[in-house]
Order: sequence, then structure tokens, then C-alpha cells
Amino acid sequence: MIHEKIVSGNVKIGKLGMYLQAQTEKGYDIRFDFVKLPELSTIGVSNITVDQSFVLFLDYDKMSREQLEGQMKFLSGKYGTNNFFIMKTGEHRYHLICFEKFGLPEIQDIVNNTLCDYSFKITAVKSDKGWILRLYPKIDEDGNVVREKPEFVEFVSYGNPGRKQSRAHLEMFSKLYPEIKIIFSEYKQFDEEFLDSFTTVYVVKYGTSHANILPASDMVEFVKSKNLQVVWEDGGTF
Repeated sequence: MIHEKIVSGNVKIGKLGMYLQAQTEKGYDIRFDFVKLPELSTIGVSNITVDQSFVLFLDYDKMSREQLEGQMKFLSGKYGTNNFFIMKTGEHRYHLICFEKFGLPEIQDIVNNTLCDYSFKITAVKSDKGWILRLYPKIDEDGNVVREKPEFVEFVSYGNPGRKQSRAHLEMFSKLYPEIKIIFSEYKQFDEEFLDSFTTVYVVKYGTSHANILPASDMVEFVKSKNLQVVWEDGGTF
């Protein structure tokens, strides 16, 4: 600890915080940065369906592709989740999505028995909006994209689904990803017999409250769909 008299200094108020710099009588420089970390804004989708079931969302960090394939085989063998969409969110970062529907106790058991990110596992405990996956780029408070939206990688199938799938979630992801639209229209696993009848999904805008940043053009495409209703977390229809 320096017990000396400060003889000069200055305080700067920046966009992200306050910066204090001073000099003592013996020439020591002292600096304190009180920085507010920049908030990021994005849009995510909840895995809750209209009938209060849940599709399977998983978020993996520090996961190799080989490990991810092991997770899919495990889930298919233990729970019968046979159709997966792999999305890449960064280096060794993945989203794994299965549109089959589960009740709350079963979906909790599935998520808890995976190697997905721990903070993601417990998000539903802290929220009434279920598990949420990002749909949209991460944007800072200046409107700059700091991370692109998840990239579609591959569709992996182990056979026909063992339960009904969420039509609305499939429809929504098909609007965002042309590759998923093709899969949705061509694969038997997504025939009418395997889909429920609901057409509503719930989306969440989280991070900063800069309304002028979100939604953007690709989200606006939802409005043009006759088969999909997107509802914001506050209950308003988008």
C-alpha cells in the first residue's frame, strides 16, 4: 500500500466507465479503471411448445466433433432422440437440436445427463422460459456484430422419430436456414405423421434494450409466414 500524498491526477469518464490516474509526491503512478463491461444484445428461441412440452436444445463449449457424435449416439440409444441438427457457434462450440417433444421431467433428465455447458443446464431453473438457444448474431451496444449467428453444419438421423416433433420450431429454423428448409421438405422424418399441429414459437430478446438494433431483416421474414406465429417473451406478437 502506498501512503503518499497525491500531487496530481485526472479523471476521465468514458463510454464504458470511469478512469482515474494520479501521481504521488515521490513519482508513483496510480491508475484505477472502473469499467462497465459492454453488454451484448441478441435474440434466442425458447424450447417450450404451446402444449407445454419441450424440444431438446443443448449448448456445448470446448467440445470436439468426435465427442459431439458420441453425445448423439448416446442420446439416440438411451432416449430415442433420432434426428439432430448440428449448429456451430464458434471454435469447438456447438448447438445440438432435436425437435422431438418431451415432458418436463424427461427433458430435465436428458439435459442433466449430457456433457453440455453447465451454465446452460441450469438456465431453465432460473427462468420460466425454458432453455434458450441463440438465433441471431451477438451485437454490442454500438450495433456491431461481435459474433455471427449459429452456422448450420449437418443433419444427423438414426431413424424416424419416436414421438411427435414441433412443427413451429422446424418452420422457424427453416425460415432462417435454407439447408434446414430443404431437409424439412424432403426427409420422411418430417412428414405430417411425425409433426404436431401447433404453429407458435416463443422468442426472447436479451442483453441491451436498444430496440433500434433488433429485430433485423432476417427476423422480419417471420411476419410473411402463414404457418408461423412468433411471440415475444412479453406476450406481444412479432
